[in-house]
Amino acid sequence: MESVKISLAFMPCEKVNAKIKGIKDVLKSLVGWYSSCNAAGHITICEFEATQDQLEGIVAILREELSYEHAQYVYFNDYSVFQNGDSYTYYIAPTVQSRYYFNQRSAVVINALKAKFSLRSISKEPHLSIGRRLEENMLKEAKSNLQQIDLDFFCDAVFIRVFNPIVKQYDIYTKIPFGGKERKVYGAGQLSFNF
Repeated sequence: MESVKISLAFMPCEKVNAKIKGIKDVLKSLVGWYSSCNAAGHITICEFEATQDQLEGIVAILREELSYEHAQYVYFNDYSVFQNGDSYTYYIAPTVQSRYYFNQRSAVVINALKAKFSLRSISKEPHLSIGRRLEENMLKEAKSNLQQIDLDFFCDAVFIRVFNPIVKQYDIYTKIPFGGKERKVYGAGQLSFNF
């Protein structure tokens, strides 16, 4: 059976994604087409390959694991840069507290799937990419024209996305919401002492 490329990610609401698209459009007007200029805003957790038959099993695993996770607002307030060889990624960085929140949820997802799948592109630095594979002159334009940022959204799910080879972008396969359930801790009753 043929495998498909899967990306697991957190995704902002439509309002924030519209702002991200606007930011990308500004950069595109300054530097021309660039890699990721048409991609919807997302915070990658990891990528891997699986067969079409395995997709529903992945959904079931994540539904169970994420039923204990809690939603909250996340905040992004700074632009930053990754260097990848001779190109750059210009991105929007989360606050320290939001970064911690994303990393905790990501760890749950990764731990649930790492025994069955060969996970790649595991992100330790949650971020919203504005431009990937930017050359130095493009980065200079981004830095001088995109400076102030203040975004927030209610993070309440993980999205399973499947790569569409025709448009060379990921399509949303399904959304796995956080359930907010409490984990039962057995044997944690009150201790009593007979003195």
